[in-house]
Order: sequence, then C-alpha cells, then structure tokens
Amino acid sequence: MPAPRKQPHSQSELAKLAGVSVKTIREWKKSEGLDLSDVKAVMLRAGKVERDNPTDGGESYTEARRRRAIADANRAEIIARRESKSVVERAAVEQAFVLIVSEFRARLLSMRGDLIHQLHGLPEAGIYRVLDDAFRDLLTDIAERNPVKKTKP
Repeated sequence: MPAPRKQPHSQSELAKLAGVSVKTIREWKKSEGLDLSDVKAVMLRAGKVERDNPTDGGESYTEARRRRAIADANRAEIIARRESKSVVERAAVEQAFVLIVSEFRARLLSMRGDLIHQLHGLPEAGIYRVLDDAFRDLLTDIAERNPVKKTKP
C-alpha cells in the first residue's frame, strides 16, 4: 500500500488562499470528499461560494468590518505598549543594532592580532579550543552590554 500523499498546504493556508474559513475547508473535505492536496480543486470549489455583497476589494462588508476591528485593536495595543515602555521605537532598535554590529566587527578584527600569538604552534584541537573560548567570551560580553536589553524598573 503506498504511503499517503502529504498535503502541499496546511488547511489554514488553503483557507487563506481560497478566502474561506478553516471550518469551511474541513466541511468540504468531510461532506464533499474534497481532496485537500489538490489546490486547484479547492480553488474551484471556493469559486462556487456565494459572498455577501463584496466591495471593490473583493471582501464583504462583514469581512471589512472584522478586519478594521482587528486593526483598531492592534493599534490600541501598540499604543498601550508604547506608553508603558514595553515597545522600543524602531529608530532606537536600528541605532542599537548599528552599535552592536560595529562593536562586534571591531572586536573581531582586533582578535586576529591577539590570537595569532596564542594559536602559533598549537595542534588542531588546541586551536579550536582557543578560538571557541575567544568567540564565546566576545559574544557573552556583547550580550551582557546589549543596549536593547530590557531593563527592569
């Protein structure tokens, strides 16, 4: 007996592609025997679904109101987080990232000169150990001084 074919898309992906709910996809599979591994068949079936007065964008008034309510809730959550300082401004994150990468680059470049004398004459295992220690020290040091790390009030 051949192994069952794996579906190329999950039910939620198919629902999103077809513009229907996951519940509808499952109902089609159960009641109509729709093969969910056949995306074309799912899309053809989705084309037969009646929409409740679609607007210009192809979404119904109900869907548009739902999307707007979700967007409003997300916006309110972002504003509340910003006011409580649990969200960092994008510019601050970008500036911190530039500082971290610049420091990381400078420290890596300086390690080359420091490690040459330590690595000279070591066997391969010794070289890996010294490099591993040096990189772990560097990464730990940068992580501990991370300007983006959230501090507790």
